[in-house]
This record gives sequence, structure tokens and C-alpha cells, in this order.
Amino acid sequence: MDHGLAIYVLASLALILTPGQDMLYVISRSDKLFPPSIAPDVMDKLAKAGVNAKYFEIDTDFGHSATGVEWAKWGPTLKAFVEGLSK
Repeated sequence: MDHGLAIYVLASLALILTPGQDMLYVISRSDKLFPPSIAPDVMDKLAKAGVNAKYFEIDTDFGHSATGVEWAKWGPTLKAFVEGLSK
């Protein structure tokens, strides 16, 4: 696991997230820029920081571009997440 990359992700998130905040963390199975291998460490640290993070991994070969190209694969998860924010 690339701990340097996980630390970069966490440091970036720390600038915008606060304890108790909700977050949907979406990664592509084939993402080389932010590989899924960093997700367990990121999710663990988010939980320890008090962030209510949910994780979703897109099963795709489109790598880092998957969230746009494969929107239909994670759109229902995003919809459920956003609807849950108002509850």
C-alpha cells in the first residue's frame, strides 16, 4: 500500500472535512492515480477523525476517469447517499 498517497488524500480531505460530516468516497477498481489499495487506510483514518465516510468501488476498467464515464454504475449509490443526508 502506498502510505504516502494515503497521507496526501487524508491531508487534502482534512482541509474540507470536519468531525461528524458525511462523505462518500468513490474509487475505481482500476484507478492507478488513487488505487483501491489505499482505501482501507483512508477509511480507517476518516473514521478515527469522526468523519461518517461511506465507501464505494466502481467495477470498471476506465481507471481515474470512471466516475464520469461509468456514472450509471455509482449513480444509485450517490443518490442514496444524498437522500440520506436530509434524514
